[in-house]
Order: sequence, then structure tokens, then C-alpha cells
Amino acid sequence: NPFARQFLLGWISVLDSVPQIEMLPYLPEFLDGLFNMVSDEKPKINTAAKNTLNAFLQEIKANPSNADIRSLVTIVIPRCTSEGEIETNLIALTWLHCIVRISVKRDMLIPFVHSILGAVLPSVANDTDEIKELAIKTNTLLEKLINVTDQEIMFDELLQQISFQVCSKFVHTRLAALRWAFLLYDKYPQSLVDNLENLFAITLTDTSSEVLTLCLDLMARIGQNEEYFLKLMECI
Repeated sequence: NPFARQFLLGWISVLDSVPQIEMLPYLPEFLDGLFNMVSDEKPKINTAAKNTLNAFLQEIKANPSNADIRSLVTIVIPRCTSEGEIETNLIALTWLHCIVRISVKRDMLIPFVHSILGAVLPSVANDTDEIKELAIKTNTLLEKLINVTDQEIMFDELLQQISFQVCSKFVHTRLAALRWAFLLYDKYPQSLVDNLENLFAITLTDTSSEVLTLCLDLMARIGQNEEYFLKLMECI
């Protein structure tokens, strides 16, 4: 019912405008519904939903401690790659980039990095320039997050995501995934070497010269270590 949706949007905006009412803690309960309305066929609802989403995003930027960042990121991730919804994808990636940027120094997103990559890596190959640029920026922030963190990461899940993305039909996604393999090797060499077969079994047969070159560069770096070189030979 478009009238009901417009009524709800109006009430959300009114409540959010009241200084005594803090809406951010409740945002996870209706954020998914707001994203649904972005693709509404009624222009008024579409515009109101986008304006409301933007207003909440500005509030998160101003007061990130008031927002349930972990709950929000799990809602936003699938919206980044939902098919046939370019406008929704762009707004979701804008949110994701903002959330990652304000969370880099707090390590709270470490358990979600592999899931976030599942949205970001496919998006670096998007045909829409704005989406592609946001994905690249977010990917860079995630790399920084892993580089600087002292917190234990979910290595198996992260490597599984990277191995999945190197099978992408998009060259830019495969290249970005391989660069993550470099990052993991530099910081967690033994863990990556123990799982080489999951990576090179796919990339060594790639049809892209860029992917093959990057794969060979990674092999050359690993092969500089004598112990790892023997493991590398077993895998190929």
C-alpha cells in the first residue's frame, strides 16, 4: 500500500526530527524497509526514502557511537549487489564505505571483513563508475584495516571468500582478490601457504594475462622462502 509506506516514512522523519528522541539505536529494525522503498515505483516514496536514508547516514557520521554498526553492516551488505537495482546498490555502497571508514580505527568490523568483501570485490567491476569508485575506496580501507589490526582475523573465512572471488567472470574482481592474497601472505605467510592449493588451482588456468602475471608474481614472492618453495611445488 503506497499510502501506508508514505505514512510510515513521514512518521520516521518526524520522530527523527525530535531532539529528545534518538532514532539511531532503532535503525536496524527498519533500515531494510527503507532500502526496499528506494526501488518503489512511486516517485514520492522513492525520493522520501532516499532523503531519509541520507539523513540517517549523516547522523551516523556525526555520532557513530550511537549506532549499532555491526547490525547495520549486515543489513547493508546484500543491498550492495542486489541485481537490477543500481540506485539501491549505489546507496548501499555509500553506506558501507561510510561504515568502514568510521570503523577502521576501532576494529569492530574485523569479524565481518570476509562478508564485506563479498559485496565490495564484485562491485569493483561494476559498469557504473560511481559504484566502482566507491568499491575501490572501500576495498582500500579494508586492506588498511587488516594491515593495522592486532585482533585475530577469521582467516579461513577470508581466504574462502578470496578463493571464491578469483573465480569471478570479471577480471577486475579476480585481480582485486589476488591482491588480497598478497596482503594475507605478507601478514600471515604460514596460514596462506598451508592453503595454496585452494588458490593456485584456479588462477594458474586463468585466461587473463593480467591475472596470470599477478599469480606468477605471488608465486615468485612465496618461492623466495625455501620452505615455502617446496610447499609451492607440491601445489603446482
